[in-house]
Amino acid sequence: IQARGANEKLTIGLIGSGNRGRTIASECVKAGHRIAATADCAKFRLDWINEQLAKAGQSEKPTAYTDYRKLLDHKGLDAVIVATPDHHHKEQLLAAMSAGLHAYCEKPLSHTVEQGKEMVAAVRKAKKVVQVG
Repeated sequence: IQARGANEKLTIGLIGSGNRGRTIASECVKAGHRIAATADCAKFRLDWINEQLAKAGQSEKPTAYTDYRKLLDHKGLDAVIVATPDHHHKEQLLAAMSAGLHAYCEKPLSHTVEQGKEMVAAVRKAKKVVQVG
């Protein structure tokens, strides 16, 4: 894994723009990173996240997707934030690893030990950094 310098800025995709997703993405923008794409199944949240990112200081609107799998194909992403309801975390993290993206995933990471083991194996295979918070 090649580490980035502390001053390098990331291009991020946000999966789930509900309350937690908006909060985390806004903090990323305030830290100087760019949210290039957002995915949510509810259009009103995709509209609302644009307002929140603008308030946080991002001038460009991210590309909006209603299917997170299309977001994973967005060119130029360094990482994704997974801030969806708990039962989606496993599927979305595995998909992010398959797409070759680093990830931040909200807790809980998994619902069972078996799911957790599968996720850890996928992260190790992809050689990506994953943080759970």
